Amino acid sequence: MEGLIAVIVKQLLLQLDVIPKEVIKICNQHRRIGTRISLCKGEKLLRLACSAFNRVYICINALDELQERARLLDSLRKASSSARLFFTGRDYITTTMKGHFEIAIMLQVKANENDIRNLIRTKIAKSGKEEPNLIDKGLQQEITDQIVARSVRK
Repeated sequence: MEGLIAVIVKQLLLQLDVIPKEVIKICNQHRRIGTRISLCKGEKLLRLACSAFNRVYICINALDELQERARLLDSLRKASSSARLFFTGRDYITTTMKGHFEIAIMLQVKANENDIRNLIRTKIAKSGKEEPNLIDKGLQQEITDQIVARSVRK
Protein backbone atom coordinates (compact mmCIF):
# COMPACT_ATOMS: atom_id res chain seq x y z
CA MET A 1 0.00 0.00 0.00
CA GLU A 2 2.77 2.39 0.92
CA GLY A 3 4.32 1.74 -2.49
CA LEU A 4 1.16 2.76 -4.33
CA ILE A 5 0.87 5.96 -2.28
CA ALA A 6 4.56 6.64 -3.01
CA VAL A 7 3.98 6.26 -6.75
CA ILE A 8 1.11 8.76 -6.64
CA VAL A 9 3.22 11.21 -4.61
CA LYS A 10 6.11 10.83 -7.04
CA GLN A 11 3.87 11.51 -10.05
CA LEU A 12 2.59 14.66 -8.39
CA LEU A 13 6.03 15.88 -7.35
CA LEU A 14 7.40 15.39 -10.86
CA GLN A 15 4.94 18.03 -12.04
CA LEU A 16 6.37 20.67 -9.70
CA ASP A 17 9.21 23.06 -10.39
CA VAL A 18 10.04 23.17 -6.68
CA ILE A 19 9.45 20.29 -4.25
CA PRO A 20 8.01 21.43 -0.90
CA LYS A 21 10.67 21.63 1.83
CA GLU A 22 8.68 19.45 4.22
CA VAL A 23 8.61 16.66 1.61
CA ILE A 24 12.38 16.87 1.20
CA LYS A 25 12.85 16.86 4.98
CA ILE A 26 10.73 13.71 5.49
CA CYS A 27 12.43 11.87 2.63
CA ASN A 28 15.91 12.82 3.80
CA GLN A 29 15.16 11.64 7.35
CA HIS A 30 14.14 8.21 6.10
CA ARG A 31 17.02 7.98 3.67
CA ARG A 32 19.51 8.91 6.37
CA ILE A 33 18.36 6.19 8.78
CA GLY A 34 17.62 3.69 5.99
CA THR A 35 13.94 3.10 6.69
CA ARG A 36 10.96 2.95 4.40
CA ILE A 37 8.25 5.56 4.67
CA SER A 38 5.27 4.36 6.72
CA LEU A 39 1.68 4.63 5.55
CA CYS A 40 1.11 7.50 7.96
CA LYS A 41 4.09 9.44 6.56
CA GLY A 42 3.04 8.49 3.02
CA GLU A 43 -0.38 10.00 3.65
CA LYS A 44 1.30 13.15 4.95
CA LEU A 45 3.47 13.34 1.83
CA LEU A 46 0.37 12.87 -0.30
CA ARG A 47 -1.38 15.74 1.48
CA LEU A 48 1.70 17.95 1.04
CA ALA A 49 1.99 17.07 -2.65
CA CYS A 50 -1.73 17.67 -3.25
CA SER A 51 -1.57 21.02 -1.48
CA ALA A 52 0.86 22.27 -4.15
CA PHE A 53 -1.98 22.13 -6.71
CA ASN A 54 -5.37 23.80 -7.05
CA ARG A 55 -6.87 20.50 -8.14
CA VAL A 56 -5.47 16.98 -8.35
CA TYR A 57 -6.92 14.10 -10.35
CA ILE A 58 -6.04 10.58 -9.23
CA CYS A 59 -7.17 7.58 -11.23
CA ILE A 60 -6.85 4.01 -9.98
CA ASN A 61 -7.66 1.28 -12.46
CA ALA A 62 -9.00 -2.14 -11.38
CA LEU A 63 -9.60 -1.18 -7.76
CA ASP A 64 -11.41 -4.47 -7.25
CA GLU A 65 -8.15 -6.33 -7.87
CA LEU A 66 -6.27 -4.51 -5.11
CA GLN A 67 -5.94 -6.52 -1.89
CA GLU A 68 -5.73 -3.57 0.49
CA ARG A 69 -8.30 -1.34 -1.21
CA ALA A 70 -9.91 -0.24 2.08
CA ARG A 71 -6.59 1.17 3.31
CA LEU A 72 -5.97 2.88 -0.04
CA LEU A 73 -9.43 4.45 -0.06
CA ASP A 74 -8.94 5.73 3.49
CA SER A 75 -5.58 7.23 2.53
CA LEU A 76 -6.93 8.88 -0.60
CA ARG A 77 -9.99 10.20 1.22
CA LYS A 78 -7.64 11.99 3.62
CA ALA A 79 -5.43 13.31 0.82
CA SER A 80 -6.96 16.68 0.10
CA SER A 81 -10.23 18.38 -0.66
CA SER A 82 -8.65 19.38 -3.98
CA ALA A 83 -8.25 15.72 -5.00
CA ARG A 84 -10.73 14.29 -7.48
CA LEU A 85 -10.67 10.52 -7.42
CA PHE A 86 -11.60 8.18 -10.25
CA PHE A 87 -11.74 4.40 -9.90
CA THR A 88 -12.53 1.54 -12.21
CA GLY A 89 -13.60 -1.87 -11.04
CA ARG A 90 -16.20 -4.59 -11.19
CA ASP A 91 -19.77 -3.94 -10.08
CA TYR A 92 -19.37 -5.12 -6.49
CA ILE A 93 -16.85 -2.37 -5.77
CA THR A 94 -19.68 0.20 -5.51
CA THR A 95 -20.52 -1.09 -2.02
CA THR A 96 -16.93 -0.49 -0.94
CA MET A 97 -16.97 2.99 -2.46
CA LYS A 98 -20.18 3.95 -0.65
CA GLY A 99 -18.58 2.88 2.64
CA HIS A 100 -15.65 5.26 2.18
CA PHE A 101 -17.09 8.32 0.47
CA GLU A 102 -20.22 10.28 1.35
CA ILE A 103 -20.42 11.82 -2.09
CA ALA A 104 -19.66 9.57 -5.00
CA ILE A 105 -20.89 9.56 -8.56
CA MET A 106 -21.09 6.04 -9.90
CA LEU A 107 -21.07 5.39 -13.61
CA GLN A 108 -21.53 1.86 -14.82
CA VAL A 109 -19.72 1.01 -18.03
CA LYS A 110 -20.28 -2.43 -19.51
CA ALA A 111 -18.67 -4.13 -22.44
CA ASN A 112 -20.90 -4.42 -25.47
CA GLU A 113 -20.95 -7.82 -27.17
CA ASN A 114 -20.30 -6.30 -30.61
CA ASP A 115 -17.37 -4.27 -29.28
CA ILE A 116 -15.80 -7.42 -27.84
CA ARG A 117 -16.32 -9.33 -31.09
CA ASN A 118 -14.76 -6.49 -33.10
CA LEU A 119 -11.78 -6.28 -30.75
CA ILE A 120 -11.15 -10.02 -31.00
CA ARG A 121 -11.54 -9.93 -34.79
CA THR A 122 -9.03 -7.07 -35.01
CA LYS A 123 -6.51 -8.81 -32.74
CA ILE A 124 -6.79 -12.09 -34.65
CA ALA A 125 -6.45 -10.28 -37.99
CA LYS A 126 -3.32 -8.54 -36.72
CA SER A 127 -1.76 -11.82 -35.60
CA GLY A 128 -2.84 -13.36 -38.93
CA LYS A 129 -0.57 -10.97 -40.79
CA GLU A 130 2.42 -12.49 -39.01
CA GLU A 131 1.18 -16.11 -39.16
CA PRO A 132 -1.57 -16.33 -41.85
CA ASN A 133 -2.38 -20.02 -41.27
CA LEU A 134 -2.42 -19.83 -37.49
CA ILE A 135 -6.18 -19.47 -36.94
CA ASP A 136 -8.89 -20.62 -39.34
CA LYS A 137 -12.42 -19.15 -39.37
CA GLY A 138 -13.83 -21.99 -37.24
CA LEU A 139 -11.24 -21.51 -34.50
CA GLN A 140 -11.68 -17.74 -34.67
CA GLN A 141 -15.44 -18.19 -34.15
CA GLU A 142 -14.91 -20.59 -31.25
CA ILE A 143 -12.44 -18.24 -29.54
CA THR A 144 -14.76 -15.28 -30.04
CA ASP A 145 -17.82 -17.12 -28.73
CA GLN A 146 -15.98 -18.37 -25.64
CA ILE A 147 -14.60 -14.94 -24.74
CA VAL A 148 -17.92 -13.20 -25.34
CA ALA A 149 -19.76 -15.79 -23.23
CA ARG A 150 -17.41 -15.10 -20.30
CA SER A 151 -17.29 -11.32 -20.78
CA VAL A 152 -20.87 -10.24 -21.28
CA ARG A 153 -23.45 -10.84 -18.60
CA LYS A 154 -27.02 -10.87 -19.78
